[in-house]
Amino acid sequence: MQSKMIPVPPVNFTRIVEDEASERVFVLAAEFFSALATPIRLRILSTICNQGKSVGAIVKAVASTQPNVSQHLKMLYLAGLVAKHRMGNEIVYRVQSEEVLQVCRTVCMRIAIDLDTPDRLELVNRSTSFSQSPAAS
Repeated sequence: MQSKMIPVPPVNFTRIVEDEASERVFVLAAEFFSALATPIRLRILSTICNQGKSVGAIVKAVASTQPNVSQHLKMLYLAGLVAKHRMGNEIVYRVQSEEVLQVCRTVCMRIAIDLDTPDRLELVNRSTSFSQSPAAS
């Protein structure tokens, strides 16, 4: 009895590599946005966007506690969004790249514009209430 060979389509290895690369991009993008997902981290970035500041100066600027700010700075540092260096007894943090600032500015500016426009505010309110409704869970 002769076995029949089922034709197998050729494997497109380039496509597999592209899919893996795309997936890596999406994972890293999600990690980037996750690091920005709290208001205090955005306030911290806003505080240090023009020049580096010590932890104490950041604490005062964002009106929080030192342990809380330090925890958020650590998260931003581990995500590669801020850099740090020692100056005497203090650690000074600064934004790692202009691209990080550009993303934050673009998103915050867009939201501010939307909130400033009455018809857009209604849309924002509807989408916010939808995302918090039990059906959206």
